[in-house]
Amino acid sequence: LRQISSQDSSISQEESALQMNSLLSQVYGLTISQPSTSIQPSKWQDSADIRGEAFSKLSDGQMTSESAKSLLSSDETILFESSKNGQWGSLAVLDPSLTDNSLLMSKLMTLRVPPLPPRLGVLREADGRAFSFHGQLASTTDTSNDSEFSYEWKPRADSPVASSSPSSEHTGPVTRLAVSQDQAFFVSASHDGTSRVWELRQIQESAGGLRSCLSYDGHCSTSNGKTTNARINDAAIIENSHSVVTGASDGAVHVWRVDMVMSMSRKSVISSSGNVDTFARPSVGRYYENAKVSGSSLVRQVDPQEGEVMAVSHFNTPSASVVAFATQKGSVHSWDLRSAVEPFCLNIKPELGYLTSMAVGDDRNWLVAGTNRGYLALWDVRFQMMVKLWRHSSGAPVSRLATSFAQLPSTGEARPLIFMGCGPNEASVFDVSDGSCQQCFRVLDPELSYVDQSSLPLSCSTLPALQNVRIPSISQDRILAAGTAISGITNGRLTPTEPSIYGLSGRVGTSGQNYLITGGSDRTIRYWSFSDVAKCYNVSGIPLSQPRPTFESINTGRNSRLFLCRPMPFPKTGEVESSKIPRKLQRGAMRPENHHRDAILDLKKVDFPMNGLLSCSRDGVIKLWR
Repeated sequence: LRQISSQDSSISQEESALQMNSLLSQVYGLTISQPSTSIQPSKWQDSADIRGEAFSKLSDGQMTSESAKSLLSSDETILFESSKNGQWGSLAVLDPSLTDNSLLMSKLMTLRVPPLPPRLGVLREADGRAFSFHGQLASTTDTSNDSEFSYEWKPRADSPVASSSPSSEHTGPVTRLAVSQDQAFFVSASHDGTSRVWELRQIQESAGGLRSCLSYDGHCSTSNGKTTNARINDAAIIENSHSVVTGASDGAVHVWRVDMVMSMSRKSVISSSGNVDTFARPSVGRYYENAKVSGSSLVRQVDPQEGEVMAVSHFNTPSASVVAFATQKGSVHSWDLRSAVEPFCLNIKPELGYLTSMAVGDDRNWLVAGTNRGYLALWDVRFQMMVKLWRHSSGAPVSRLATSFAQLPSTGEARPLIFMGCGPNEASVFDVSDGSCQQCFRVLDPELSYVDQSSLPLSCSTLPALQNVRIPSISQDRILAAGTAISGITNGRLTPTEPSIYGLSGRVGTSGQNYLITGGSDRTIRYWSFSDVAKCYNVSGIPLSQPRPTFESINTGRNSRLFLCRPMPFPKTGEVESSKIPRKLQRGAMRPENHHRDAILDLKKVDFPMNGLLSCSRDGVIKLWR
């Protein structure tokens, strides 16, 4: 109703459709009881035949766009809105059974009472108790004597546990993975127009195959018998819930809930009469083994009519539950799920390029967004203003962003950090306070594998930098001069540099392993240690007959660090002794290679039922690595 009302100013506001007591009770949580002596019985009946078919659909949750527009433009709704707004004479002609409801709605609007927040699903502990996530994982196992949640975990090289099948699961590129905070399931978003839900507990039961248990196709539409699938570009978990937010190429943002049920165990008892009574009760203490995904429900939907939704995120504040999403036209919109209003809207100038990635700071006070022309904008969400603007020294598109407030091994105190996938196959960590590069992990071109450090090109042996861009004091002024903007359009990169980093996952803290795992268009997953270059290695992506890469560090003369990976090319058969020629080039069958066949688009770490790493790729395959 709100979406239809915002698109057409000639029809009534969405609140005017809430004319019945049952609707007011559902939306605002009001307790309205029928008086003992009522001379208006029809007022309290709320039957469908009294208010019409449109109200029946509204009560049953079956409202469509056509019925919503018909309801908001009806004479009854227009008259109710006039009475609600206090227009002279409207109460005189209004149905007497709606007089009190009109006055009640007028008070609700005057006090700006928000509607009830949606039911988003409850997180559960291992024993089934509800809990709220504030940085601590659910206690799924006893961690007193084992490392199920140990910070010393790192993925094994070339050790996949399970993989999905493109023939029975996703048929398009899998763009994003999102893991629920209680580790009950994870969600995959794909360009085939569907989002699939996967139960993590089924990993133990599978024989190397990942199978989804639910498919959400809310972004698919049917017109004239033809189904159109919108590409789902991003997905994120709604904090402290079992709900998911997805953004698609049709410009729509959906918030939908993953419904879960507990399997019941049968128990027999002998009653006082001597009969054996059998009843079902929930299994206590084994939530993760007994909870199952039962379905999905659409909670909210919004379409700002600004082209594709490029990135989505969610964060909670003490007073709001905010969904932030970036559109193709350069706006970062927000959407408060609790009060259904837009807390803020941030805009970026078109000369800086279109938005490609977005991340929210750990303290929920700042937000960063990157563009396809290498610009990085920092906003203060509290004051809704851009406070910093940089451009990456490579000028390449910003393919991935992540944030953290942590202490790196090379620094002496915790700082706000930005993890950035930008540039030719490199990932960097920047300090938000001054824009300096704290650490960079770079993969060299294979042609430079045998080039000495002193002879490497300057772009390969120096740290990347964020170049400051002046922000005009008047918001209407251009950030870039016309000539600079035109040259950036004609000469700048319109497509990402190949190869590029698309997936980032890791951990930074004062104890345990500090690492970053990267994946990108070279189909390789790499583990980078922040403290010791000797601990860096390739998790996947190296053919069996190819030599292992080498990792080295370059002294930059500051606290910053630069780690390099040198891929070793295939040796030429004529230049290698026959005894040292790889077996693949000689004879015999070899086990099939199990790495991704196309670009890796996202990485996520899971902690239950085992420590592992999820990866997804452009070929529609999802893999779990031990």
